Amino acid sequence: MASPPSGASSEQDGIPVVDLAVLLNGDAGERSQAIRHLGRACQHWGFFMVTNHGVPEALQSAMMDACRELFGLPPEENAEFMDAGPMDPNGVDGLQVKHDGRWLLAKPIPGAFFVIAGDQLEIVSNGRYKGVLHRALVDREQARMSCVSLIGPCLDAVVEPVPELAVPPLGLGLEFRGVKYRDYMEHQQSNKLNDKGALDLVRVQKRPAILYT
Repeated sequence: MASPPSGASSEQDGIPVVDLAVLLNGDAGERSQAIRHLGRACQHWGFFMVTNHGVPEALQSAMMDACRELFGLPPEENAEFMDAGPMDPNGVDGLQVKHDGRWLLAKPIPGAFFVIAGDQLEIVSNGRYKGVLHRALVDREQARMSCVSLIGPCLDAVVEPVPELAVPPLGLGLEFRGVKYRDYMEHQQSNKLNDKGALDLVRVQKRPAILYT
């Protein structure tokens, strides 16, 4: 399984790479440095790759084999189980993330996992961490598979900023209002290909300052 040379965090084609083993097993100084690296990745990218995550390569291979078997079924059989998508680090490039207004190709590191911060993290962190836009390009020559694990709260949970992040020195007021996770996801899924339209729906509209003379 590939590891960044520093043992803590590095960048591959500019995209942050975080070594999870250091976060879990490093000494206090190493963990502190790795946490700062992780925070910067969430703050400036909203996207990073994780190495040394502890998931055995054999299990990863078994998952990919099961996916290939599923995709090999006749359409009428796999339609019940499969939601096809082109983003997956199975050795074929195609996943892109938007950073500083540019789409960057996220080249997979063997054995690494991609982690993409969602809008919920941006809301909870009161805008400190960024939910990143991502997309995938279809390769006409090589097949690609998507093995994705989505993490979120229960559907009835209210997603809202942590209060401490809305007051000085960490913040200057609420950037987002609370929203039920179910309602947000329904709007996000109905608002396809409109960048941050769903996030803008819960963004607090700041009134311009009024100067009295």
